[in-house]
Amino acid sequence: MQPDLTSDLSTRQWRWLVDRVGEPAAAAALSAAVAKGKKAYPLNAARELGLVLPAAAALPPVPVPVSAEQVQIARARLRELRASITSGAPR
Repeated sequence: MQPDLTSDLSTRQWRWLVDRVGEPAAAAALSAAVAKGKKAYPLNAARELGLVLPAAAALPPVPVPVSAEQVQIARARLRELRASITSGAPR
């Protein structure tokens, strides 16, 4: 079963839960919560497992997809900056 991820916060909560107990256990807890009439939210899966979700500031960030081209551009810029620093040239 998949969770109902309605916001960035719920996405981060689900990611935290899966990091702690694994995808199969988190999905099973979610199914158990739904079977009891609860909504398919990460909070209900955590409660089913006896866990308390951390404050938003302690949750992992939402992954942002980055293309290979963006990675290459960033690496090239870092090389330029390193060369600038080591040569003493102004930025």
